[in-house]
Amino acid sequence: MGEWSEYFEDFPEEDMGNYRNGVFDPELARRRHPDNYVSTYVSPKEAQLRKEQHEILMRLKGIDTKK
Repeated sequence: MGEWSEYFEDFPEEDMGNYRNGVFDPELARRRHPDNYVSTYVSPKEAQLRKEQHEILMRLKGIDTKK
C-alpha cells in the first residue's frame, strides 16, 4: 500500500479535511487538491460554440443532424 496521500487521492471522501460541517464537500476537495481533478465545467457560451461546431462539421460531412 502506498502513502496516505495517495489513498486520499483515490478516496477524497475519506479525508476529514474535505468535510464542512460534518458533510463531504466535493468542491472543497477540488480546491484543496486541484491536481487530483480534471475540470468538467463547460460555460454555457462554450457549450453553444461546441454545438455549432459539431453541426457545421456534420453538415460538411453530409450528415443530417436535424431530425
